[in-house]
Amino acid sequence: YHGTSLSVEPKIKEGLYICNSSDLSITITRKCAKAGIEACKNLSVYFNAPVMTEMCEIVSSENVDIFIRKGVTLRTITIDMSSNVSIHVQNAGEQLFKIYYHQSSDTRL
Repeated sequence: YHGTSLSVEPKIKEGLYICNSSDLSITITRKCAKAGIEACKNLSVYFNAPVMTEMCEIVSSENVDIFIRKGVTLRTITIDMSSNVSIHVQNAGEQLFKIYYHQSSDTRL
């Protein structure tokens, strides 16, 4: 997808994988198993529902904004070979516990 806004309602056992997308805004409105982002540019992801694994992986992406709604927890975010990633939370100590990054730059919380 390119240049659009989507609302996604995955089934509880499904993972959400966003790949090769640009200028996109995605809102996750239903609980999903896991979340992954790869090779995306100018992407905004709104976690309005829980992720069962409480983990999100971001790989080879640029200009990514992650918004974690109050009451949603992502225990771990892994950022690999990416740049300009911003993570927006209301209470970092309760909603986000670890950020791992490798060969990445400009990560902000």
